[in-house]
Amino acid sequence: MWDFHVKLGIPSEGAGGAEHLWFDVQEATAKTVDATLINQPYIATSLREGQRGTFDLRLLTDWTIDSPGGRYTTETVLQLERALTSDRIPTRPLLH
Repeated sequence: MWDFHVKLGIPSEGAGGAEHLWFDVQEATAKTVDATLINQPYIATSLREGQRGTFDLRLLTDWTIDSPGGRYTTETVLQLERALTSDRIPTRPLLH
């Protein structure tokens, strides 16, 4: 099973800056991600854990992919590319 997660820097209300929160990706395009918040925010109080929405990918600060072959991050993405090209991991479309 494949699971995709993104960390988005959600602008905080009034405090300045952004709160970086993890989301479970439902769908993605080249510019947006439809995702569900998986932790409770402390600063970005307009969001709640479990809330789903569409977010601009310009907010992206990190990501992870969990696959049958293991977990991949920005530091191990080359291992994922090698595994996919050698057919060691069953694939499905990464973006819809």
